[in-house]
Amino acid sequence: MATKRSSPAFVARDLVEQALELDDVAVDGLLEIAVGAIFAGDLIERLLAGRGVKALGECLALAALVAVPHLGGEVAIHQPADVERQRLQRIGRTLSAATLRLLLAGAIGAAPASAIGFTIKPTLSSTPTGGQSTTCLPNVVGLLPLGAVIHYSWGLWGNTAYSTSSNSITLSDTAGGQYLFCEVKVTNALNVILTQLTGKPADLAIISRIKGIAPSNLSLPSVSGKKRVGQKVRCNPGSWSALPSSYSFTWLRNGSPVSTGRQRKLRGGDQGQSIACSVKAKNPFGTSGTATSPAVTVH
Repeated sequence: MATKRSSPAFVARDLVEQALELDDVAVDGLLEIAVGAIFAGDLIERLLAGRGVKALGECLALAALVAVPHLGGEVAIHQPADVERQRLQRIGRTLSAATLRLLLAGAIGAAPASAIGFTIKPTLSSTPTGGQSTTCLPNVVGLLPLGAVIHYSWGLWGNTAYSTSSNSITLSDTAGGQYLFCEVKVTNALNVILTQLTGKPADLAIISRIKGIAPSNLSLPSVSGKKRVGQKVRCNPGSWSALPSSYSFTWLRNGSPVSTGRQRKLRGGDQGQSIACSVKAKNPFGTSGTATSPAVTVH
């Protein structure tokens, strides 16, 4: 059965054809290009066939989708925009961002919530730990509308908002004990927050306490001062990760402990011997291993 020029499908087809021509995409009178591949062509064909309208393969799929509100039907959208954009590029057709947004806006508006319903429930891939990375998982259940975009925002609750929009983040080694949040939003191509099947906006956050880590040595301790009997030498702790709150010091003579404290007054028994200091660092989350300075000789 031939399709009449005045049908809603043809009206919508003409609008799409005009939009494509703005991007210098060559089209003929029947839209004999694969733009229709953006949508589930078979479903739309069956929808139109049930209304007595003949759809010519996928070439009328886009027009049919825009016409759906007039035809009183429902259409399920299956493919994400980036996948379908690749399909278009493989056949030598490239749509500009402006045209793609226009087409996606029409698609999202045409498809009812029951056809593209989804929910999200953000979680983290692992317990957030200082100095380590974690990933925010949106956990989408159902089908996202074509052109939907998932956005990620990170921060420390009541403290810091991170500038990254990635779904993963590497935490500072000093972040232990604070609360990390990841906010997940799902928007359409026009950056409007979508609605979940629950009726609530697709804008949720996961909050989790960051596990702290004990300090770790970054550069070795050192011994300063005059290395002569009767003089005092001092142990410099070196540098450490994870913000130590205190240090403990042990002095070694020829590798054996002889005293504690940050300073040591050199005695006669130290003359001609090798002196070094060892350090342990502590913070609220634990105590480090031992780091030992290079040895010095007492004169």
